[in-house]
Amino acid sequence: MSAIQLKIFIALAEGKSIKDCAFSMARSPKTIEHHWAIIKRELGISTPVEAAHLALRFGVVRNLYRGWQGLETTTPKKL
Repeated sequence: MSAIQLKIFIALAEGKSIKDCAFSMARSPKTIEHHWAIIKRELGISTPVEAAHLALRFGVVRNLYRGWQGLETTTPKKL
């Protein structure tokens, strides 16, 4: 994987869109889509969600939701 492909992989795994990647990397969306197709083929994935899973699994990106564990089970305070 090239350096630009790694940047694209990380950006998409973090939830950025193709358009956002293109803008931030000063490239056309078509170029980003081309690299994304190569990344998907090389890694055997088909969606950005799968990219996020791999990125988290191998430590390429950090878990942004780690501190949120247990929030869904807290009881709301009475007013």
